[in-house]
Amino acid sequence: YRVTGEVATSEVAVIEIGAPQVLGSETRWPVATRYQTDPASDDSQFLRVDADGIRQIPGTGADPVDVAVGPLLLMRSSFSPGDAWVQVERDLGTTVDLDEDGRNDRLRLRGEVVVQPIGALDTPAGRLSGLAHLRTTTRLSFTLAAGGGEQVLDVVTDEWYAPNIGLVRRLVAVGSELVERLDAIAWSVGANRTDTTPPTAAINSFGVGFDRRTMIASVSFSSDIDQRSVTSASVQIRSGEQVFEPQIVWMAPGLADIRSRLPLPDGDYVLTLGAGITDLAGNPLAAQTRSFSIDATGPALVSAEPANGDTGFPTDGVLRFRYDEDLTGEPSASLVNQTTLLSVTATVVFSDARTITVRPSLPLDPGQRYKLLLSNVRDLAGNFNPMLELEFTTGL
Repeated sequence: YRVTGEVATSEVAVIEIGAPQVLGSETRWPVATRYQTDPASDDSQFLRVDADGIRQIPGTGADPVDVAVGPLLLMRSSFSPGDAWVQVERDLGTTVDLDEDGRNDRLRLRGEVVVQPIGALDTPAGRLSGLAHLRTTTRLSFTLAAGGGEQVLDVVTDEWYAPNIGLVRRLVAVGSELVERLDAIAWSVGANRTDTTPPTAAINSFGVGFDRRTMIASVSFSSDIDQRSVTSASVQIRSGEQVFEPQIVWMAPGLADIRSRLPLPDGDYVLTLGAGITDLAGNPLAAQTRSFSIDATGPALVSAEPANGDTGFPTDGVLRFRYDEDLTGEPSASLVNQTTLLSVTATVVFSDARTITVRPSLPLDPGQRYKLLLSNVRDLAGNFNPMLELEFTTGL
C-alpha cells in the first residue's frame, strides 16, 4: 500500500494476513503491518471468523485503547448496499490514559458501519470493479482527567474491498480533514498477483569506501521490492567459505545501498543478490553475483640498492628499489649530502612495473654519507607505502 497523510508521506506499507492459528476452539489469522522504513513486524491484530462475520481481535502488542475496546465486527457474513450494523459500542469508564499524563481519562465510543453502493475504482494497480464499500463512523466522547469537559471526535473511515483480493483503498478523516490514505499498489493472494514479471536488479555503482576496506554498492530494482525479503540470507558477501554480514540502507522503495557492515580483510569476494528477494507482488529476483577484491595494504619493499647503512656505494651508481606488487603514480626522491647538506638533483623513473630507479644527475662525492627519502610510492589500488628513509656512504 502507498500511505499518505499525517502518518507518512508516500510511505510504502505491507499488510500481510498470515496462516491460520488454532487456539483451543478458536481459529484466527494474524495481521502484520510493516512499513518499509521500519520493516519490523507489528503483529498487533488478528482476524476471526464466526457466525456473524469477520471480527478484528487486538493482539498483545496492540494499542491500550484497542485492547480495552476488544473485538470489532469489521464485516458481516453477507451484506448489501444500505445495510448497517453497530461495530462497537463501549463505555470504557476511566480505564485508559489518552493524553499519557499518567492519569486515566473517561472514554465512550460508538462505531457504526453503513454499506455504500457497489462501484469501481482506479487504483495504482489497475481498475477494479464490483467493490464493496464500507463506511465506518466512530464517535469518541472523552473527558480528560486534566479537565476541560467532555470532547467529541468523529472519525470516518471509508474502505473498499475487491473480490478475491481484499482491501484496496482506505480513507480516514477526522472531521473534514483527511488524515490517512492507503492505496493498493500490488497484491499477492495465492496465485492471484498484480503481475508475474520477476524484478531485475542493476548495480549502478560499485566500489570501496575511504578506508578501502568497506564495499559499497548502489543497486536499483525494476519494481518496488518487499524490503522484508532483503536480509543477510538473500544478500551475502562471501570470500571462500567465509560470509560477511551486509548492511542494507533503503534510499527509495526500489533503490538500496548495500555495504559491508565491518571492514573487510584483503582478498577476493563475491556479492550475491539471492533469489530470496521478491517484489511487493511476490515475484522472485533471479540470483546474480558481482566479484570484487579488497586491497588496503600498501606495497612492501622487497629489495633496496643500496640498503640502509651500506658503505662503498659507487659514486656513479644508480639507486634501485623493488616492491612486491605493481606500482603507479609519480614517486619522488630527496637525496642530501649529510656533510654539506646540499641536495643532489636526481631523476625518478620506473625501470619496470615494480622497480623504482633513482639516478643522480651528477656523480656523488666520494667518501660521503647521503640520506635518501623516497615518497609517494603507491600500488594500483591506491595504497601508499610509508616513506622510505635510508642512509649510505659512497666509496673513495
